[in-house]
Amino acid sequence: MIALVFDQLNIRLRHTLTKGEKKAYINAELCLMKRKATAGLPHARTKFDELQETHVILSEVVHHVGAFLPFHRYLMWAHEYLLRTECKYTGTQPYWQEQADAGNFLGSPLLDPDTGFGGNGRAGDGCITNGPFANYVNPLGPGYNVSDHCIYRRVDETVSLRAGQQFVDECMAFNTFEQAWPCMEFWPHRAGHGGVNGLVSLSSP
Repeated sequence: MIALVFDQLNIRLRHTLTKGEKKAYINAELCLMKRKATAGLPHARTKFDELQETHVILSEVVHHVGAFLPFHRYLMWAHEYLLRTECKYTGTQPYWQEQADAGNFLGSPLLDPDTGFGGNGRAGDGCITNGPFANYVNPLGPGYNVSDHCIYRRVDETVSLRAGQQFVDECMAFNTFEQAWPCMEFWPHRAGHGGVNGLVSLSSP
């Protein structure tokens, strides 16, 4: 494991990004999806795939354990590092404050077809049809499967309600990490997966 020293925290809420900043982030993401894989993972074709496959490979040992939060923070750091080094991204890794959109994921700027990740999936197969990733072919998943498929999405607003601030507050009210992390991993963590619905779980792109 690489030892890291953080002397500066680069955190930006996606809701506060300008249109230009959102475009820059999306373009860097599209770039990463085209950069050739170099880590030697069995199924990854691109640098983006490497991040996704790392999550798949380690999923059984980084969920339902105390390392759940630290591992996913580390993976996000690796993601930002690759955006910067591989695609010359100069912005910060934005995050989605789900509490702001709980119960209305479809109204979130995150799913805007112009400056976001595209809207809900179409009827039937659930493939997204607008936004910058509409034609992306994902080689990993669903789950542990390896197959080319679209990014699909079936937003469930009933589940998205569980991303609300009250559920975060319940978890934060615990006095120890040992008590808090399983709460976080259940709700609101599952609200993000189940609220967006579709290809957002084990093999999340």
